[in-house]
Amino acid sequence: MSLSIQEAKDLINNLKEKEIALGRAPETWYTYENHVYGAANVAKTIASKIKGMNANEIYICALLHDISRTEEDREQHFHGILG
Repeated sequence: MSLSIQEAKDLINNLKEKEIALGRAPETWYTYENHVYGAANVAKTIASKIKGMNANEIYICALLHDISRTEEDREQHFHGILG
């Protein structure tokens, strides 16, 4: 099963809604979004220059690399793998 870019963005938005509902200050969310979207854009740019890589799939993977960071103990797990 693969995700579309929109489905990945929807997961990020759902996480945002959950975190805010659990008490995270909405004004702090922009740092998370800046990081994951920035990482995804860099990854996509690099992938687009490497023959045989699917830049959209790489974008989705990078976009979701921090998805577990708010769910798991941040010190005990490598969030890139969990995401």
